[in-house]
Amino acid sequence: MAEIWELYVATVLQTGLPGLTVEHTGRARTHQYWLLGNDIDSAVEGSLRPDIVITDHRKDCVAIVDAKYKTTRPNEYNRRGVRAEDLYQITAYLSAFGSHDGGLDGFLIYPEDEKGIVARRLGPRNAWHLTAAPARRLWFVSAEVERHADQTALTASERRLSAAVRAALVADR
Repeated sequence: MAEIWELYVATVLQTGLPGLTVEHTGRARTHQYWLLGNDIDSAVEGSLRPDIVITDHRKDCVAIVDAKYKTTRPNEYNRRGVRAEDLYQITAYLSAFGSHDGGLDGFLIYPEDEKGIVARRLGPRNAWHLTAAPARRLWFVSAEVERHADQTALTASERRLSAAVRAALVADR
């Protein structure tokens, strides 16, 4: 189900962000960046392959999207709502992608859940930034999935998702 969610989010963004290239990299065989490199023999470890990479007309990376098909309601296994490993993962992407001296936006996109942490606490306080790199911003977004989606056009909730990402990309630029 997680890959279906990634594909869904990628398709919505591909349709809703004209002028930008939205690439789902889930099944890509290439590795764009690595966490570690070795100076002795040029060995690399820790492939970084985000769910979705958004580039502009110059092929510059402007955003990284990590689509998470999970609840953000606190529970006995996840007391804070958003798992630390999700934050570590998007932070690794934000540290590796984009121009190293410029800004970059990252998005954690979850299914809508009114009682979840994204909808109640994190999303309304967007944008967040990496404390060590304030030009690297993180947006928490929850997206509603409508049961009777129109096959030819974006639904209202899909337009809201695309508009939220588009607005974030032009904010403070």
